[in-house]
Amino acid sequence: MDDWVLRIPWSATMPSKAEILLTQEWLVTNGLGGYASGTLAGVASRRYHSLLIAALPTPLGRQVMLNHLSELLRLPDGTTVLFGGEERAGGALELHGADYLLEFRLEKGLPVWRYEVSGFAIEKRILLPHQQNTVHVNYRLVSGAGVIRLKMRPSVHFRPHEAPVSIEHAGPYTLS
Repeated sequence: MDDWVLRIPWSATMPSKAEILLTQEWLVTNGLGGYASGTLAGVASRRYHSLLIAALPTPLGRQVMLNHLSELLRLPDGTTVLFGGEERAGGALELHGADYLLEFRLEKGLPVWRYEVSGFAIEKRILLPHQQNTVHVNYRLVSGAGVIRLKMRPSVHFRPHEAPVSIEHAGPYTLS
């Protein structure tokens, strides 16, 4: 079944790794007009990059709902490692997980990242169920001995799809 898998392997010695991770993108749709998209590095470099852009009924239309997940892995010895990346105002770019990214692949069109840190292999997958404004971000420990912890912090920003990233939200919202 490897016909359904596109693999992009990485090595720490690749000279243009950062450029490739920032210029190559992935996209997953939900069949309603909603989607998730981003760069292989996990950096939201465009205003249309997000883990969930929901297609809501008229007059709301497409709404950016879940921008990003900050991912922190705590190893058994207490050290911590960040995955993904961030591009801050002023152009400051941080590619936290680039040194640990072993492979990016598409399995049946769905993105999978494989990280290796201190003998632990972790896979991250993104899936949008058909006909639902829902995103599943799944992490799996593939190999490694010991207890590790994964801490995630969601970045939410409810704004219209076409609106600038800097727009303020008009009113209160509830997150549960």
